[in-house]
Amino acid sequence: QRMTHPAATAAADAALPDAALILRAAFQHDGLVVIDGVLSGAALDSFRDQVCRELTEPSIPPESGTPSGVDLSQPCTWPRGSARRVIEVVTPGVGQHWEHLRASPALGTALDALLGQGAWEMHINQTHGGACDVRHWYCPVVFPEELPKAILAIASSSCGGGGGGGG
Repeated sequence: QRMTHPAATAAADAALPDAALILRAAFQHDGLVVIDGVLSGAALDSFRDQVCRELTEPSIPPESGTPSGVDLSQPCTWPRGSARRVIEVVTPGVGQHWEHLRASPALGTALDALLGQGAWEMHINQTHGGACDVRHWYCPVVFPEELPKAILAIASSSCGGGGGGGG
């Protein structure tokens, strides 16, 4: 972490547009921000499909040893109860959606506001499966502790009865 003199920080903040100040304040308050418009259309669909495939059969093993075989369309495969419900998905840097992500003006503007102009680089994960020395990107997928009734009904009909589930 880089230490900055408060006067320098104040001067830098004064030069930021209002939207950047709001984004930075939200991040400092909550520890996260949602950035709309980073991916859309086919690029968003492609990224979502890759995350879904990696949930079911990870090509880069997650560090935490989280379960594989989770299918978002099959709630009976979702971890529940006392089972670990956060699954770290590490997607290989393969697919056009990665180039869209790297070129996204919305993401670049947000990173400039949060980290400073030119203070960041955008790396992608390795393009092959197997052990990964450096995970530049991972996607935590969080499952509910208990399935809502509507999802339980789907699980019961599509998973052979009781809604199953890990845990």
